[in-house]
Amino acid sequence: MTKKKFSIGTRVRARHDRAPARFKGRVGTIQGSEPYRGYQIAFEDQAGEVAYLHSYFLEELTPGPAEFSLPPATQQRTNQFENRRSPRLETDLLIAIEFQDQRLIGACFDYNQHGFGAIVDETELPLGEVVTVELPLIDRKPLRFQAKAVHQDPPRYGFEFVVTQESKRQMIVDFFAESAEIKS
Repeated sequence: MTKKKFSIGTRVRARHDRAPARFKGRVGTIQGSEPYRGYQIAFEDQAGEVAYLHSYFLEELTPGPAEFSLPPATQQRTNQFENRRSPRLETDLLIAIEFQDQRLIGACFDYNQHGFGAIVDETELPLGEVVTVELPLIDRKPLRFQAKAVHQDPPRYGFEFVVTQESKRQMIVDFFAESAEIKS
C-alpha cells in the first residue's frame, strides 16, 4: 500500500481490496484531512454524508484544482498525517486499557507497526501516560502489552507500542491484521 497525497476538492473513489465494504466503489470529494482519521470525504451518492478514509484506500478520478493551496494550519496537520513511519490500516475491535488502578474499554479503529488509534470515552488520558493494553484473543489468554498515549483529541487517542521485543511487537501487529481480515 502506498501513501498518496490529495488536495481539497479532489474527486476520489474508494477502490482498494481492503477498503471497508461500505465505501468500495463510492465516489466523493476530499473536504480536508485529520491525523489518525484520514481524508474527510463528502460522498456524491448520499448528500450530506461525510466519512474518513486513509489515502491507500483511494484513487484520484480527476486532477484537483491547480491553484488551490491549504491554509498554513491545515497544511501543517496534513503533513503531520502524511509523514508517518508506516501507514495505518483500519480495524474495528474492543480493547481494555488499564492505568492508575482503572480499567477502561476502548474501541480501536486503526493500527500500524508502531501503534494504534482508539476511542476511550470514560476518562481523559494524559499524554505520555504508559498504559497496559489487553487484546481479546479467542480461546486463549488475552495478549497484554504496554503502550504510551502520544496523541490526544478526546475521545480519540493515539498510542505507541512500548515493547522491547520485536517478536512481541510483531505478534501485536499480526493480531490487529487478523482482526481486520475477519471483520472484512
